[in-house]
Amino acid sequence: MTIKEIAQQQGMTVQAVYKRIKAAGVDISTLKDPKTGRFTDDGEKVVLSIVESKKPSEAQDSALKQEVERLRAVNQQLLEKVELLEQSREDLRNALDAAKLAQDDLRNALNAAQILQRETLAKIPAALPAGEKKGLFAFLHRKDRNK
Repeated sequence: MTIKEIAQQQGMTVQAVYKRIKAAGVDISTLKDPKTGRFTDDGEKVVLSIVESKKPSEAQDSALKQEVERLRAVNQQLLEKVELLEQSREDLRNALDAAKLAQDDLRNALNAAQILQRETLAKIPAALPAGEKKGLFAFLHRKDRNK
């Protein structure tokens, strides 16, 4: 048998078989026939015992499946949160765009009000020269009235 055949028989990858042999501290060259490159009968038994001893038990397998399901549920929750955050981000962008439009409208209204004020002030006659007093207060305090 070869490593590939053992891996297929055990339902593992070739890399996993090599890793388990290396973890057991066994030199693979001592298990193979130098002429054919295939495992000897004893070498095959050693490799199979190493590979089979590392298989997870049913309890471990069940625990791993439960953990996988839990992680999938957590992953799904996180994906839903990401989707909500992306929607919130889009809503905020839309609100920002609306605020920018409102700001532009207010700026245009302010410019129009300033132009109107400037034109209105241009139509009002010039201010009275200094020293001249007109109005009710000036009328009440005029000098000729006191006489």
